[in-house]
Amino acid sequence: KRLDEASTTNLGEERSVGLLNYELSIRGKANFEAVSRKILLYKSFDLLRNKDNIDFKRFRKPAKEIKQSKLKWNSKMQEREKAGYNQKYILNSQIESMKYNDLEYLKTFGGPFTTPEEVDNFMESCSESKEKNKRLYIEVRYAKNSCVSLKHSASVFALRRNCKNLASDKYASNLKEYLGDTRHKTILTIEDLTGVLEKIRNLKATEHLTQDTVKNSEQSSLGNQDADNISHPCTSVQDANKLSHPCTCVGNHIAAFWIDDDGNERWYLGIVECVTANNLIVTYFRKLDGKHNEWVPTDEKLETEFNQVISWNVPVSYVCSERIRCIVPKQIADEIEKLTPRLASC
Repeated sequence: KRLDEASTTNLGEERSVGLLNYELSIRGKANFEAVSRKILLYKSFDLLRNKDNIDFKRFRKPAKEIKQSKLKWNSKMQEREKAGYNQKYILNSQIESMKYNDLEYLKTFGGPFTTPEEVDNFMESCSESKEKNKRLYIEVRYAKNSCVSLKHSASVFALRRNCKNLASDKYASNLKEYLGDTRHKTILTIEDLTGVLEKIRNLKATEHLTQDTVKNSEQSSLGNQDADNISHPCTSVQDANKLSHPCTCVGNHIAAFWIDDDGNERWYLGIVECVTANNLIVTYFRKLDGKHNEWVPTDEKLETEFNQVISWNVPVSYVCSERIRCIVPKQIADEIEKLTPRLASC
């Protein structure tokens, strides 16, 4: 009976090993441990479903071996990581030592080079020789080890080709490219920094002045009680372009009135999504708790006639706590509320 129930292939075990290898190579050691536990859990479910035919005492020894294997694996990984850190530390120490030795060598010749002009002067002043090639070789090596903005494998840091030094002209060309493009920068002074800060302050002041001017203009327009002085909407985009308010600008916050089922005129806040020849496409907000100065965004888009618009540019601010809220100043909201029935009757 046991032979009849025995598996004739090892596909299940191969799948398990393949999954473990995949997780280890793609997702790393931490996820490897999780997948290992998941596979053991699934196998345990299979054993529990067939527990009548299985003696669980036989699994004590394999379970102990698995535990010991995991401990051995973790210990081995820690040793390898430690060895890798030590090797990396030794390599970095060697590079640092080489860099300082190169610096001391270059100082004896007035180096290292800092500008392309210095490289040109050196190439013109010295004839071709082994010492010249050695100096340029060490210049490139020092630039390579001290650079933090380019990879060490960058083409400008090439030192050898086919196990031979490059020509002196090639070293010089690479040095000039590196020093000219990545290293030669204008030295900033305190005066330069002060000038930048002054420009930022002037820019901020200009922005605040512009915002205050727009807000005051809007409030004065809404506060005017003479209906004849109100900028009435028009019936075409050409006429709309002549308005003092930027009604044709997509993205403006506008106030428009609607007549409810009970016959009352109510105004709503919206954002202009599109302007057509005859109307506007507006995404409207919803009043929060019946107030006119707090609104929440919705996805409701409605066609709005030009003559429904009360204000073409409502100054608002956004607050985000539990939900995003659009705040209309109370004074602006009260003025729009007063103008709504008058415009609706026009």
